[in-house]
Amino acid sequence: KYKQPSPTRTDASQMASNNYDKMENEESLMKNSPILLRSPSLTREEREFHADGGEYTISEAVETIGFGRQQWELLFISGLCWISDAFEMMLLTFLLPAVQKEWEVDKFLESSVASISFAGMLIGSPTWGFLSDRFGRRRTFFFSAGLTAIFGLLSAVSPNIGFLLFTRLMVGFGVSGSHIPFSLFVEFLPINARGRSLISLQAFWTIGTVAESAMAWGVIPTLGWRWLLIFSAIPMVSLTFLYPFVPESPRFLLQHGRKEEAAAVLRRMAAKNNTEYEILNGELIGDRVDVQGPKEVFSQLLSPTYKTVTIVLWIIWVSNAFAYYGIVLVTPQYFKTRPSSEHEEWTVEQEIFITTFVTSLAEFPGLFITAYGVDKIGRKKTQAGLFGVCGVAALFLLYDKNFGFSTFTAIIARMAISGVFAATYLYTPEAYPTRIRSTGLGVCVAFSRMAALSTPYVANMFESIHVPIVLYSLTCLGAVFASMLLPAETLKQELK
Repeated sequence: KYKQPSPTRTDASQMASNNYDKMENEESLMKNSPILLRSPSLTREEREFHADGGEYTISEAVETIGFGRQQWELLFISGLCWISDAFEMMLLTFLLPAVQKEWEVDKFLESSVASISFAGMLIGSPTWGFLSDRFGRRRTFFFSAGLTAIFGLLSAVSPNIGFLLFTRLMVGFGVSGSHIPFSLFVEFLPINARGRSLISLQAFWTIGTVAESAMAWGVIPTLGWRWLLIFSAIPMVSLTFLYPFVPESPRFLLQHGRKEEAAAVLRRMAAKNNTEYEILNGELIGDRVDVQGPKEVFSQLLSPTYKTVTIVLWIIWVSNAFAYYGIVLVTPQYFKTRPSSEHEEWTVEQEIFITTFVTSLAEFPGLFITAYGVDKIGRKKTQAGLFGVCGVAALFLLYDKNFGFSTFTAIIARMAISGVFAATYLYTPEAYPTRIRSTGLGVCVAFSRMAALSTPYVANMFESIHVPIVLYSLTCLGAVFASMLLPAETLKQELK
């Protein structure tokens, strides 16, 4: 009935002027505030709170600084470590028959060359994990790299099988610290970049497996297995010179009461990422964690909060490693025992090198599929689905009358199980808090090494190669159900 009078031209001009002043003030606040306060995810009230001396967390800073040069450097350095890990693991496929041929050792000692490496990893993984949570990711990472480089080179000059077993034990112990850069890298990543970045890191493992297969193909027939060991140690030797370029985790520093150092790491990260960054007016906050001994740290993994996820993860890691290393190690034997070659111009050794090389390449599409799946349908469903694909593909390996079909099914199995490894490696550090993240991951890796330790013996235990293949298949199919039992999905979850 009664209408409000329409604003006059003068009133409209005044409203526009007031809105402009408000926008100008907000823009000024954004421009003159530290980078954290310019995040579009923060409201004006939150920006004013921080500008007036409020508090901020590492997660807020990492999210705002984003992905840049610092993350690229960590990706390359961590990737170099993973290439070395892949080298040391894959060379066992080619080292075992070469050692047997040179020293004429029996089947037990031949298998022991591989198994003793896994034994070193079994001891080393939880050890490096605890040391990383206690003394820092940075120092522990490079100490393990140096140890691996030294004994990797020494193994190339082994005068007998006993010395080779000792050096491979120490290489296994050292290289088991390769999970530390994974924990370090994840603590520098924004949530939206975490999935694809960590899968990209694992692509370096695949690069290593392909490169090692190609290198073995060219080196062993011409220079011998000792040169293969020397070339395989080069990445770890190179890594020791990159120590100055690796920062300590700000999350680790903050939880150990080193707040100023944590803030300094964040400022350097912002500078490297070419982001304007003044020291935050607010206060960096976070809980300090009391230094704990090994017993207290390991007991937290089985505390009521983490007991279920820890036990299920152990089952998954054991299944994953048993199937993955089983497929990797059994592939040469599988193609060696096939009825006959359809390519008469190829020798048995050439067939082995070719199929090992091709199946190693299959890990790349497995990683692409995983990278898409973990961010689209989640970590758990991707993991379970790929376990199922690997289990079915392994069963098809029982039909060995056709070289092309056998190679194709081996490719599918290798592609799927490598994808499972990527998804599992991604989920595990996301499931634990900073104070036990590296320890939790290290213990899981130790369980996987325990499974890998048994793989060479399982592969040689039966007269027919089909028996271990069936075991690998059933293991994968059973792990499908274990994957679905994980208590929480970590997709887009903030690190604790």
